[in-house]
Amino acid sequence: MSSPNNNKLPSNLPQLQNLIKRDPPAFVEEFLQQYTHYQSNVEIFKLQPNKPSKELAELMMFMAQIGHRYPEHLSNFPQELKDLLSGNHTVLEPDLWMTFCKALILLRNKKLISPSSLLELFFELLHCHDKVLQKTLYTHIVTDINHLNAKHKNNKVNIMLQNFMYTMLRDSNATAAKISLDVMIELYRRNIRNDDKTISDIMTACFPKVTNILVAARTFFLGKDEDEKKGSDSESEDEAPTARDLLVQYATGKKSSKSKKKVERAVEVLKKQKKKKKGREIIQSLPMTVANNFVTDKKSGEVMTVAIHAIKEVTARCSLAVIEEILQDLAQYKTHKDKNVMMSARPLIQLFRTLNPHMLQKNFWGKPTEASAEARVQEYGELDAKDYIPGAEVLEIEKEEDAENGEDEWEKQKAISQKLSNMAMEDQRAKATGISTNRVLAQEDFLKLRKAQMRKELADAPGKAQKRKYIEIDSDE
Repeated sequence: MSSPNNNKLPSNLPQLQNLIKRDPPAFVEEFLQQYTHYQSNVEIFKLQPNKPSKELAELMMFMAQIGHRYPEHLSNFPQELKDLLSGNHTVLEPDLWMTFCKALILLRNKKLISPSSLLELFFELLHCHDKVLQKTLYTHIVTDINHLNAKHKNNKVNIMLQNFMYTMLRDSNATAAKISLDVMIELYRRNIRNDDKTISDIMTACFPKVTNILVAARTFFLGKDEDEKKGSDSESEDEAPTARDLLVQYATGKKSSKSKKKVERAVEVLKKQKKKKKGREIIQSLPMTVANNFVTDKKSGEVMTVAIHAIKEVTARCSLAVIEEILQDLAQYKTHKDKNVMMSARPLIQLFRTLNPHMLQKNFWGKPTEASAEARVQEYGELDAKDYIPGAEVLEIEKEEDAENGEDEWEKQKAISQKLSNMAMEDQRAKATGISTNRVLAQEDFLKLRKAQMRKELADAPGKAQKRKYIEIDSDE
């Protein structure tokens, strides 16, 4: 009694393929039924070769998979595929084109088609314009020739292919000629064809009118490193050096060492840790690791420079990223003998003079200003949301001073600064809140606020001798 699954076999090619591989004689009738169906689809394909045919593609791959099980029935199948592909490759739909090639490669792997005839066909098909198909053909050509010469050199096939490739180098189609040259160069590098005739054939490609062929041939004779070539081919043309990469190259001016490459990789990782809401215990481990492993006198100046820059970039985004001990150690490199290291430590010190000067040694604090006196480091999870515009209290004080006549601009600015320094922080915030909520600020008002904030960056903190003089700030923008 037949199995109930037999009724589904004509429409279930994967199941039928599996059963045929296990017991070919038991499923001859089902195979012949599919073979007849395949021949009918081929006749339809010959009438309209430019139309896609999913059914023909499935039957073609099915026959290629089981071709070695019924050699007496499929003896002409490989040649038929070659003829169909050779005669219609210019009008074939790309997916069906690829299916033909995959089926022929599968038959070649099962040794149902001679290597010379298939390789010759694939060289002729290099005229196609589809890059995916070109890559498939190139990969099979190189791989198949490599397998043919794995145990011992197959001189008969090699000589035939070499003559054919030499002919292809003179082909009018630049793409086909370029791929043929690439095949010859790859075979030379794999020590399959490295005789004088191969060198002579490649030499003829040094004088063509096509630029990419000329470049490939001359690059081969210049002895470029294979790994370098592969690396450049694999990179995207859209990739360009980042601003950080250019700064590192400018700062170092030397070839990258292994240690420096590790540091640059660490920089890329650290750049991702830029969210201010990172936990202290999470973010602090990364700068500490960079400082302990790369900011040491055992490392070169270039490596130390990149490491300090990386720590500075992270702390600029998240001030909790570095602990006080590490920061104070890094600040000591301000007097390092290497100029690059010294120049990289100074921006880090300047950054913390603004963020939190108390984390530095006292001799690195610098002269305190009104802005630095108001600066405060936010704790983890703390939100610094203001309900007023910082510095808006200046507008009310300036309005009061404008009401008083007989004072010039210099005296007015001096009086405003004096009133602000004598006013408590709570009173300043109250005035700023009142102005922000009850008044619509014009563009001139925002310009005054900007000048007031700049003045805070320059003015000494209250209680200190104010040696810095008032300066005119150009307002023409």
